[in-house]
Amino acid sequence: MRASVHRAASVVSVTLLVALVGAAQGSPAPAPTVLRDPAWSRDGTILAYVRSQGAEGSIFVTGFAGGRARAVTPMQPPPYGITWSPDGRAIAYASGGDIWRVDLAAHRVTRLTNAPQSAASHPSWSSDGSTIAYSVFEGCFRCMRIYGINPEGGDRRVLEDGARRPAWSPTGPLLLTSYPLSLLDSASGQVRSIDGSGLFASWSLDGAEFVYMGSRGLNISTPTRVAPPELMLPSSRVLAYPAISPSHLRVAYVRGKRVVLYRRYLGTRIVLPRSDSAHDAPVWSFRGQLAFVADGPCGAQSEIDVARADGSRQHALLRAC
Repeated sequence: MRASVHRAASVVSVTLLVALVGAAQGSPAPAPTVLRDPAWSRDGTILAYVRSQGAEGSIFVTGFAGGRARAVTPMQPPPYGITWSPDGRAIAYASGGDIWRVDLAAHRVTRLTNAPQSAASHPSWSSDGSTIAYSVFEGCFRCMRIYGINPEGGDRRVLEDGARRPAWSPTGPLLLTSYPLSLLDSASGQVRSIDGSGLFASWSLDGAEFVYMGSRGLNISTPTRVAPPELMLPSSRVLAYPAISPSHLRVAYVRGKRVVLYRRYLGTRIVLPRSDSAHDAPVWSFRGQLAFVADGPCGAQSEIDVARADGSRQHALLRAC
C-alpha cells in the first residue's frame, strides 16, 4: 500500500516538474483567432463569415443584427470567397484549392472540384442558380481560366481563358472577369473587352453598374455602356475591392488596410476607424449596412464591424473573443 502511494506521489511530482519546466521555457502561444471574408445573403438577412485559427477555419452564419452565430462547415483549410446561392439555402466557397458547397439546413458539405494539379478559387454563383464560376491557376502567372460547374459539381466547362476573379451579375447572365477586365454574356457567348489592366471588379446590388480598379484609379460603368468607363476617382495608389452602395451614392474601397467611404458626387471621403481589410472586401447589404473586417480588443482582424452608408453608427457585429 505504501509503495503504491509512493509511486503515485512520484508521478504527480514528475508531472508538476514537467509543467513548471515547460512554463519556464515558454510554450508556444496559440495562433490568434481572426474573422474574415464577410458576405451578406442576397436578401440581407444573414451574414456569413470565416472564423479561422492558424491553418484551419470554418464558415459561420449569424443574423443581420448579430447575436448567436453557428458553424455550418467543419474545420478545414481556411475557407474564403464565400458566395451565396440565389435562394439563400446554400453557400459555395474555396478551401484547400477546391470549390465546396454547404447546404445550410442539412449542414451537408460537398466537394465540387477535385483537381490536385491546379488551385481553384474565387467562386461566384449565378443569379439563376445554375452555374458556379471559379478561377483556376494552371501553372504560371498568365495561366488562368474561368470554369463553370453546376451546383452538384458536374457539367464542368471553360467559360473564359486568361482571366480570373469571376463576378456574376446579380440580375442576369453577364459575367465580369478581371485582369484583363471583360464582360461575358453567357447566353450568347459574346465577350466584350473593357480594360486590359482592370481588376477587383464588382457589381452594384441591382446589377445596373459595376466598379473596378484601373491603371489611373477607380472606374465605373454600366453593362450596356458603349463609351469608355468613367474615371470616378483618380489615384496612383491601389484602391482595392471597391463596392457600390445600394443607393449608388457611396463607394467603399480598401486603401492600404483601411476601409474608405467615397461620396461619389461630392468627391469627399470618410476613413472608417479600426478597419483592417487589407485582404478582405467590404460588402453592402440591401439594408444599406456595410460589413468589414476590423481590429478590436481581441487583436488584429478580430472583429466584423458594420456601419451606415454615411459612416455613422459603426459597431462590432461579431468578435473573436
